[in-house]
Amino acid sequence: MLDVGCARAENAHHLADYGVTQYIGLDIDDTHFPAAESLNADSRLLKASAESIPLDDNSVDLAISFNVFEHIPNPSNALSEIVRVLRPGGVFFTVFGPTFNAASGPHLTRIVDLPFMHHLFPEGVVAQMAGREDAYYTVNRRPLGFYRETFFSEQDFTLARYREQVDGRGFWVLKSFPHLLEEIGHDELAVNAITVVLVKK
Repeated sequence: MLDVGCARAENAHHLADYGVTQYIGLDIDDTHFPAAESLNADSRLLKASAESIPLDDNSVDLAISFNVFEHIPNPSNALSEIVRVLRPGGVFFTVFGPTFNAASGPHLTRIVDLPFMHHLFPEGVVAQMAGREDAYYTVNRRPLGFYRETFFSEQDFTLARYREQVDGRGFWVLKSFPHLLEEIGHDELAVNAITVVLVKK
């Protein structure tokens, strides 16, 4: 089983209870990897990008990813790589968000918890408020439409489930800025998370 964006590899222990015999954690940043001795002998951790997974074709039965796809520079490349390493009939399950246009899209709520701040202020102002040179450096800024197009392409996989979670957080702000609803659209602003299950053909 491949865990894309594994961070501390906390899923390894939980999944073992469900019969996962070999856990492979992959993350572009290895600073949070646990010590090797804390994992079972059949587990391993890889420092690599999701857009270039160092595994053989058709080598994984199951892949998972939690709150990662909104951070990957090119999620469609990552999806292609995940499908490549899955065996035929293999399953990929992911939940991620919020996407960039949502109320908390810039992922800055711990610093400045103002809904839709990235649509209300110039980026330089947001950067100053957040105390960062690049206010949105952790997110890829992809709109909801990009993910819809990516997951509904179904080139080498069958989309078994696609669900968008709607969140009305901060819509009181938009009442004062109706032009945002026209320019960006209700769904782009309201969808807070995406759940996807796909099966490799």
